[in-house]
Amino acid sequence: TELFADYTIGELLGTGGTGAVFELISKDNSKSLVVKIVPEERQLRIRAKHSPNRYSSEFRRACEVKNRLSNSKNVNIPKQIERRVWENRNGVDTLLIMQRMVPLEQYLHEKAIRIRDVIRMGIDICDALTDCEKHSIVHSDIKPSNILRNAKGNYVLGDFGTAYFLDQHNKSFEGTLMYSAPELLTANGQRTYQSDIY
Repeated sequence: TELFADYTIGELLGTGGTGAVFELISKDNSKSLVVKIVPEERQLRIRAKHSPNRYSSEFRRACEVKNRLSNSKNVNIPKQIERRVWENRNGVDTLLIMQRMVPLEQYLHEKAIRIRDVIRMGIDICDALTDCEKHSIVHSDIKPSNILRNAKGNYVLGDFGTAYFLDQHNKSFEGTLMYSAPELLTANGQRTYQSDIY
């Protein structure tokens, strides 16, 4: 699909809570990028009948994380290259252009992981979490599909849609059950930086 003068949207790479990610091809093939298309919040609330505010709140949290980390030079935090608005017959969608990276799950299927990869990944994700802690952010959903590998071999912590801010009031549990710290599953479970380390 032709959306811009300088890029063409390619194949669908994946979908998530807030939108869909497509391959983004530059006309001169000089850049390896992706675009995340986030439909207008009103449309998402209509689609999410089981939880009317879920998707809009995820998008707001992801935007707040971006604002808090906007000045971070940490290579283990995803960077938004450009943000554009796409007006179409369904409304106004937000397009987030980012560097293309490989999800950890896909990387493990394609290549055998080595000990040095595991060590590098541990260091990189802890480095990302250190930066998050400086900005009062708890990721809340660290799992293989939210860990990405870039072209330089760095591991990047992605998808902050369920992030929690320690300088705001506590909210109910959000995340993926099988990757959650045990204390979060109790009635009074509180999200902390240690929850992400688990």
